[in-house]
Formats: sequence, C-alpha cells, structure tokens
Amino acid sequence: MDREAQREKEGRREDPQDQIQQLWETVQLGLRIPDMEELCNLAGTLGSLLAQGSDGAALCGAEGADNEGREADGIMAPGLADTVLGIRRLIYGQEATDLVLDINTAHNRVSVSGDRKSASYSLTKLHYPQSPERFQLYAQVLSSRSFPSRRHYWEVEGSESGHWGVGAAYPSIERGGGQSWIGENNKSWGLYRSEDNNRYTVIHDSKWTQLPHVPSCRRIGIWLDYEAGRLSFCELSEPIRRLHTFTASFTEPLHAAFWVYGNGAWVRIIREREKGAELLTLERETDRQIRDSEDLTPEREKLDPETRMQEEGAVSHIIHKGETEREELAGQIPDMEELCNLA
Repeated sequence: MDREAQREKEGRREDPQDQIQQLWETVQLGLRIPDMEELCNLAGTLGSLLAQGSDGAALCGAEGADNEGREADGIMAPGLADTVLGIRRLIYGQEATDLVLDINTAHNRVSVSGDRKSASYSLTKLHYPQSPERFQLYAQVLSSRSFPSRRHYWEVEGSESGHWGVGAAYPSIERGGGQSWIGENNKSWGLYRSEDNNRYTVIHDSKWTQLPHVPSCRRIGIWLDYEAGRLSFCELSEPIRRLHTFTASFTEPLHAAFWVYGNGAWVRIIREREKGAELLTLERETDRQIRDSEDLTPEREKLDPETRMQEEGAVSHIIHKGETEREELAGQIPDMEELCNLA
C-alpha cells in the first residue's frame, strides 16, 4: 500500500464520528460493552460534537450534508446526533433534562427566571412568601427534583461577574444559620468560583480545598452516581477537565443546589440541545442590569448588618481559604484512572 493510501486509511480510522458510530453499533448489537477507558477517551470528542450542534441545526440535520449522511461544513448528520447522545449516556448516566429550580426554596436575594432554569443575585429584596423550605441567610436555591438512586448528569453555566456555586444537598439541609451554606455541613457538597481570585474551591462538612486549576470556561458538568457514592465536577472546556470528585455514602435523596452573590452573578441549568442564542440573551440582559443598577449599589448599605456581614464573610472565605494549599496542589494532573472514575 502506498503512503498516500495509508494516510487516507488512517484518516478514516481516526475520524471521531466513525469511532463513535462503530462503538454504538457494537453496543446496540450486544457484541460487547465498552470499557471505561474507551468511554473516557471519547468524552471530550462528544463534547465537541454536541457543541457543533448547539445551534439546533447540526443536531437535527440541515442542507449541506452529502448523500452518505456524513458531516459537511460542520453539520452533524441526523443519525449521528442520536448516536452521540446514546454514547454520552453510557458515560454520564441519564441526563436530568427536566431539572428546574424550586422557587419555594429560593432566598429573597435570588431571582428565579420564568422557566425556572436560572438564578441570579438580586440587589433588592424580593419578598417571597414565607416558606419553611426557603433559605433565610444565604442566596441559595435547590432543584425541585431530587435523585434517590442511579446515575444522573446535568450541566450548568455561571456568570463572569460576581460569585457562584453549584453542588448537591439533602432536603434536610438547614435553611437558616451559618451552617446552612452549601458545603458548610455534612448534608451538602459544593463547588464555588469567585471572580476575585479566579479559582475553584470545593467544600463539604466545613472542609475547604482550593483547586489548582485556573478556570478556562464557565460551563460545568456534574455527575452523580448515587449507588457508588460519587459526585463529580468537570469543566467542560476543550478538552474536558476533571475538577473534583466527592465520595460519600448517600443516605437521602439529593437535590441540585445553587448559590449566587454579587452584582451580575447568575447560574443557569443548561438544557440538552439548548440554543446558544438563549445564553447570549441572558448574558446581554445581565450586562444591561449591571449598567442600569450601578446607581443601586447603595442598596447593599440597606442590608441589615448581620446579613451583610454573613454574605461578605462567605465571599471572603471563598477567596482566602485554602491559599496555603495552593503550592501543595499546584501541578497535580489527574491520571486516566481518576478520569474514568467519573463515569
């Protein structure tokens, strides 16, 4: 075989869409179950392919695909979209497509969007109806749905401005007091990002660890394997980057949990196949609110002293806690075994 033909053959063999299609066919036929290393190696490729279809057209097919159903000009063939989603669920578990926020748990500084997919920090108090489920001290909100078993996956995106956190919590988490903050107790697990030091911090049972990673994007994937007792966070950059995995013996159903603080802070649950334009609209609206609310900054002064001190103390804790661990953690890169443990 001449060199040109060999290169052509290798190019076909290395085509990621071919790899995914062939793997899915073997799974459907029951010929074999792919090992975890193989699935992990495909995780980044899946993210790229789904990103290509984020405008909707790529995942639904569009003019420009050739007669053989191959990708043309960045368009994913219709059949491949279902294949990608099938393989993705092998890796991540069942995607929580119906995940929405429970407004009855939202703190009075958390503005919940009409579709209940996003939470943003409000500079003015919202005066929600009283509810025993509502957080009283920190600007937090839980999901309506809980996960009592099995494997689940959801994606979130956070703002560039302000401070935000995501994680999971038992329904029995305290709703008031200093230990009601996500991660500051043994009933919740949190990943936080602060604009002040541009670092991630993970918290559980009041134990803080600042991660060495410098954030490179604002989208986070969260994997829950309830029976295995694992809650994992990855940054959905290119390539996908593991951030942290909590291990525990879960004893209650878990709700997705969210925290926001500061002018322009928001976090949003991302729908499968969601149009990128929706995020752009949200970001533009947030930018507008920041500009329009500059004269509302004195509203911060109207907070009662205890609430203001608690909020500012929480942010200060995120920024400064774990600084002494940075040198020790710097340069640690997860190996393949750790990555595979995510799934």
